Amino acid sequence: MRKSIETLTGVKVAPQGHGFIPGESEYIRITLVSELPFDTGLVRQSLVSGKYQVDFISRDFDRTLEMERAVWREWREVKHTYVGNYPVQYIDKGRVYQDFAEDEEGGLYRQMSEFTLYYCDTL
Repeated sequence: MRKSIETLTGVKVAPQGHGFIPGESEYIRITLVSELPFDTGLVRQSLVSGKYQVDFISRDFDRTLEMERAVWREWREVKHTYVGNYPVQYIDKGRVYQDFAEDEEGGLYRQMSEFTLYYCDTL
């Protein structure tokens, strides 16, 4: 997932963590929110729904939108293929949130999008 996002946006994905990274003007952060078995109600299976929060962060508001659009444009077409080197069944997009944090250099915009990836938990 990290590799896919870096390739689609040309921006480095920062290590997991909370808050803004001092001194950085543009980066992406991925946080695993939940990873639950996919329930069909009929039979137990190895499919998992992993919900990820992806933060697109930049000093330029339009750039945060560009990065998010680049990822979703590619990921919305995923059906039984690979994201990076990982097999994924499909991807849903959930909540979107935007905010701004002031700093000495003006501030950073954040476009947070939730993506749910459906994948097999046994490889």
